Amino acid sequence: MSFRERFGAAILARFLPEEIPESGQMALSLDGGLGLRIDRKAPSSIALLHRADQALSWGSRVSWSSDKLRVDHRLGEVVVLAQSGCANDCLPHSIAAVQALDAWIAQNTFGDKAAWEHSSDVAWRVMRIALILSFAEEEIDPGLKMRLAGSARMHALSLRSALMRSSGVHPRRAVLQASALVVVGLVWPRLSGAREWWSEGLVGLGRNLEDLVLADGSPRVVLSDHMESMEAAALAHAACIQADIAFPASAEKALLRGTGFLQAMESAQALAAVSSFEPLDGALVSQRMNRLLGAVPRGPLGWTLSAFRDGGWIAARCAGKFEDVFFHWLLGERELTQSHPAWGVVGCAVLQDVARRGGGEVRSARVDGRRVQVSALATKGPLLQHRKVWAEGSRLVVEDWVEGDQGVEVDWVWRLAPGWSLSSETDFTHAHRSGRRLRIGLSKALEWAVEGTDTGVVFRARGMLMPGNRILNRFELGKG
Repeated sequence: MSFRERFGAAILARFLPEEIPESGQMALSLDGGLGLRIDRKAPSSIALLHRADQALSWGSRVSWSSDKLRVDHRLGEVVVLAQSGCANDCLPHSIAAVQALDAWIAQNTFGDKAAWEHSSDVAWRVMRIALILSFAEEEIDPGLKMRLAGSARMHALSLRSALMRSSGVHPRRAVLQASALVVVGLVWPRLSGAREWWSEGLVGLGRNLEDLVLADGSPRVVLSDHMESMEAAALAHAACIQADIAFPASAEKALLRGTGFLQAMESAQALAAVSSFEPLDGALVSQRMNRLLGAVPRGPLGWTLSAFRDGGWIAARCAGKFEDVFFHWLLGERELTQSHPAWGVVGCAVLQDVARRGGGEVRSARVDGRRVQVSALATKGPLLQHRKVWAEGSRLVVEDWVEGDQGVEVDWVWRLAPGWSLSSETDFTHAHRSGRRLRIGLSKALEWAVEGTDTGVVFRARGMLMPGNRILNRFELGKG
């Protein structure tokens, strides 16, 4: 966003009259009209049914008459119930969702601190109300529908005011606010100002979504924020497609890049490992996004390799006959705040490098016949860390070595994923889990201590690296 655009947004935020509800106001009963219903019906799912049963337990405990946590006011559990009721034809789940939503509307007033303090909570809540209306419309009586429309208006006015202050300054917030305005304006078209809401929301997405995504699709923000932003924008994008409204071209390109990155990370089992954000329904919308950006063609053994050089992300997966093998890691500066499992078998993570790196660079990434190979370089003060990963079939090898131009003290921490056990208390060279064998080659230049913790076996070492020397750690995953 240019300086002129940022300056204009600041002027608007300061001088444009704002229309917001009074503090303490209850939701009015309004005619929101018969707008679009977001088609999010998923196939029946035992996992979703089980997840909704857990949400039923939450619903039996929650009481909106008392102060609740921010996460409760996002209505995440309610939308799970509504989706399960729709996908699995489970009437008790649909009824529980409607009852919970009715109770929230009856108790909540505008300005309540827990529910209205953070615009991201406001945005997600109203988008989820729109989804619940789509999932459980037959179970919602006309009176509640009118109160939902009145609540949607309160949400939209709050978000419109917040977007004036956020656009160009806080792009992640602006994307959530703008996406919610698009959804509200299209789902409740008869509300006064609905057209302005979705129009301003699209402008906000066009101005801010690109600021969250690098040229190759990897995130400029932490991964959980990236997931949340792409999910919100994808919901607005789906609403526009259904309403036959043009989505901003720049925002659509950024959305395609960003969701392509997420698909690559998901294929390598990375998202669940490094992000706490739970998408609305576990999947992004629009089949137009179902392409994997940056992917190298599959090799003979089914390898897919994605290298996102701008952000320093690597993801690879081999679809084998009996099991899939994966590896992934982040080499960029944000690894200072995010460490994550590096590799393993799908459903069976192996190893985590706990050491914090920064300033990494992908040197090479290729599929060569039956083999995939990646090499990278990262820095940590005066040290250079080289990492090489190569795999052939279900055999996966990780080599890490460090070197430096001057004598320096080094420390290293590796953690085995839960479920792995050493062959014996004195043998640190092999670990086993569920028919898999891990050969462990720790550098003999360091003195290693091994301890068992709740999160797995931990190897720790500290020592002096002399000029011209290198320290090598090697791990090999195979069957046995």
